[in-house]
Amino acid sequence: LETFYFKRPDQMLIRNKPLDFGGQTESNDKARRTSLTATDSKRVSGRWSVFEGFSQYNFFKSRLYNPLKNITGSGSFTESQTKTDTTGTESFSYSKVWPDFVMSTSEIEKPLFLSRWMSDTRMNGNYQERLSETAGQSRSTGRNSAGDFTFTLFRLLQFSVGYVNSVSQEENLRTNQVTSRTRSQGLNGQVITTLKWGNWRFTPRYDQAQSESEDGTGKKTSDQITRNGSLGVFGDINVPRFFRLPLGKQLTLTNRLIITSSFRYGMVRDGVDETRSVDNMDFNLNGDFELTPNIRIAFGGGYTRTMNKAKKEEDFSTFSFTNRITIQF
Repeated sequence: LETFYFKRPDQMLIRNKPLDFGGQTESNDKARRTSLTATDSKRVSGRWSVFEGFSQYNFFKSRLYNPLKNITGSGSFTESQTKTDTTGTESFSYSKVWPDFVMSTSEIEKPLFLSRWMSDTRMNGNYQERLSETAGQSRSTGRNSAGDFTFTLFRLLQFSVGYVNSVSQEENLRTNQVTSRTRSQGLNGQVITTLKWGNWRFTPRYDQAQSESEDGTGKKTSDQITRNGSLGVFGDINVPRFFRLPLGKQLTLTNRLIITSSFRYGMVRDGVDETRSVDNMDFNLNGDFELTPNIRIAFGGGYTRTMNKAKKEEDFSTFSFTNRITIQF
């Protein structure tokens, strides 16, 4: 990158036109510009359905080709240049994100003849490179790639599996040295389902992720495994009642109770730094009781507990309670 140098006021151009100071320099010889910033940004994006044009051919109308027909890709190019002059100190910064691609497809179960057991399959992938530099001072680069696959098994269990790989680097251009380099990669997956029993719905969920990181010298700085298990509960109970009042009037009691609750237990294990290995537990319960169309009572509460596996003195718990009554006339 080249350093940008500002010229004298009478030679400065803004979008290829002389900069107009409105006669200030002629009327006041002591006037001085304290700062000037010029930024140019560019962004181009597009989307492409690769095999969309082949849908007119008979052989391509078979459901076996659905994964090909559903392939879509998108990409973008982003660039920004910023030139600044603050009290005579000039600088030039540049940033770019390219390439930046995303591709996806669906209905993968069709050509594999798994439609009887599997549905809602979808695969996504993305790749991105980024650069940010301040001329003569620092440079930051990064590369990220990721992919995931989701599907529903037996129309009951929702599965998701993903992979992430990223690399970032920081450089000091004054000393021409690498100040930081981070590499991380990880796998993650989760299972979700919903069970119904009367007016109640239960949603158990489990997810697990693993990631590793290292610094510029190749030394491992993190080796974490994260596990989370949770259960969500939703209930909707409605038992209306009617009472006959004197003078022929009727009192209606809605008696509707909506309950939302969740319980989660998470574990983080770090093979490099044991002090980052913790267990987290949290529970919350919220309810909305409608006594009549004019009277509503909301209540809730929560409890969290954090337990450090190496430093027991850092364990702590929190409690929370809420309550609200609403009367409408």
